Amino acid sequence: PFRPVMLAHPLVPKAERDNPDAVDPALITADAFAAEWKYDGIRVQASSEGGVRRIYTRTGDDISHTFPDVLAAMSFEG
Repeated sequence: PFRPVMLAHPLVPKAERDNPDAVDPALITADAFAAEWKYDGIRVQASSEGGVRRIYTRTGDDISHTFPDVLAAMSFEG
């Protein structure tokens, strides 16, 4: 089955995230990461492959059934 691409990867293990010395600032470069403000709503990943359209949350949950109108409007492959 299709598995959506995860859009973000932590720089350090979860247990170390409160430790300011755990993140190497040299790893945070403009060419390695992109970010944008999210003011409201949700961020999703849309996928259409072989005529099967799906909508995934940022954690990879399939929420396609929640947005039938968006699925109907999707007209791309890939």
